[in-house]
Amino acid sequence: MNDKQDQLGDFLVMVTEGFLTIRKRHKLLVREKARRRGCLLDFVLSIPSTLLIVFFLNLYLIQAYVIPSSSMEDTLLVHDRILVDKLSYGPELWLGTNVYLPSIKSVQRGQIITFPNPEYEQQGAFFETARRVLFLLSFTLIDIAKENGQPPIDLLIKRAVGFDGDRIIFRDGDIFIKAEGESEFLPEPHFKFIHNLNYQQKRRYSTQDRELVARLEEYRTFRVMGLSIPMHLVDLQEMTQARLQWERRMDQANGYSRARARFMISANKQKYLDDYYLQNRGIYVPQGYALPLGDNRDNSHDGRYFGVIKQQIVQGTAVWRFWPFGRIGIVE
Repeated sequence: MNDKQDQLGDFLVMVTEGFLTIRKRHKLLVREKARRRGCLLDFVLSIPSTLLIVFFLNLYLIQAYVIPSSSMEDTLLVHDRILVDKLSYGPELWLGTNVYLPSIKSVQRGQIITFPNPEYEQQGAFFETARRVLFLLSFTLIDIAKENGQPPIDLLIKRAVGFDGDRIIFRDGDIFIKAEGESEFLPEPHFKFIHNLNYQQKRRYSTQDRELVARLEEYRTFRVMGLSIPMHLVDLQEMTQARLQWERRMDQANGYSRARARFMISANKQKYLDDYYLQNRGIYVPQGYALPLGDNRDNSHDGRYFGVIKQQIVQGTAVWRFWPFGRIGIVE
């Protein structure tokens, strides 16, 4: 009898322990699921606040920027990812307002700067803010300002080459600079040496190409002015061959070079005269302004198109390249 009671007691204990264990396990599972739901909910709820922080960091402190073109080669290559210091140079008070905060530092000659594209037409503070917010919320997938499927180029990155009081002329694509107070124009390499500037510019076309350009420019100038063609330029067959060679080269060139070429090879077209004369009479850079140019001089849409910019609208300067991994380092 005692044995049966003991067995019954053991059975009841086992059943009770099993029940309590199952119940406890169930409670633990419920708690774990609740904890996981809470973590997931916390994560989801944290996304807007995180994006908001990123938004203000990009707006006022430091901005990540992807190089979109080859205009700054070989300093910055296409798809390089860099950080831009915005706080030091007086960022825009709010998107689309064209009102800027006071700067801590002044722009220096030779710096790589970012600034609003003078040819981009802003749509107002509300639109620009909504555009930037949607861009961040969609993880860069949605840009409501796209035209023909392409995002607008609203921000440019170039080097501040011309500065307060400079006069700059262009000869066969090369740059000559006369700073305020100096008596003569200096070739850019000589000017950089004197002013302790260490950036490198790049030319796409060879000296032979540039000599051909000079001949074509001279020939077309006589044609446009209605003057008699000098004897050394009357060989039309040679000029025709040279024109065809140049046209083939220009097929792969940028818009600026094509504009020059169109003037060179198309006589009596008034709309190309400004491009030509700009290269010869030069550009004056007033006080408080800068002339931004791409390091890749033969393939850059820069100040030779749209002129000088106010230093006040400079939004930042490139400070650090963080991608690709093999080229991480300071940007100069």
